[in-house]
Amino acid sequence: EKARSEAILYQMIPKKVTVQLQSGITCPAEYFEDVTICFGDIVGFTNMVSNLSPIDVIGLLSQLYNGFDQLLEHHDVYKCANFALDLMAFVSGFRFAPYPNTQVQLRIGLHSGPCVAGVVGQRMPHYCLFGDTVNIASRMESSSLALRIQVSSDTARILKRIGGYTLEDRGSISVKGKDPMLTFWLLGREGFFKHLPRITEAASPNFHNFK
Repeated sequence: EKARSEAILYQMIPKKVTVQLQSGITCPAEYFEDVTICFGDIVGFTNMVSNLSPIDVIGLLSQLYNGFDQLLEHHDVYKCANFALDLMAFVSGFRFAPYPNTQVQLRIGLHSGPCVAGVVGQRMPHYCLFGDTVNIASRMESSSLALRIQVSSDTARILKRIGGYTLEDRGSISVKGKDPMLTFWLLGREGFFKHLPRITEAASPNFHNFK
């Protein structure tokens, strides 16, 4: 039972930090020079579940999160681009019983840069990320489109350096609180053969909530 509890805790807080907390050691915040952060959102989710019972909403979210968790088991979570592609492939085939013909309209945003990470709280500690990189990653998601993975120019630069990724120039977009930013669509990578959603199945921009 203890091992199970620790395994659950390690899913929420890095193991190194968890061990320090269990030992009563104060965990100072850490600075990371270069990380890639992924945000995701389901376009039109409120409308999608408006006619469902609370039990059905929980069932839908549980199925989605269980699928996402299974993907995480096969990834180093720092490989955000690969994980984002796998997320899109997962929702491509995901169907929920009340709406068997409805495509889940996931949108994703990625940004790379420095951030600070640390534990907040004692009774119910949370491992949180702070910094402008987090804010921009969130904006990459909220300005993205359904069934699309939008990446910032900083993330695109890293992917181009690694090689093997297919990127499409989206152009310059307005980002709240920032100067116009050049962004890209992540379309795939070499050796990735999973089925991705067809853009023709994407929700109209009129159904998006852009922030």
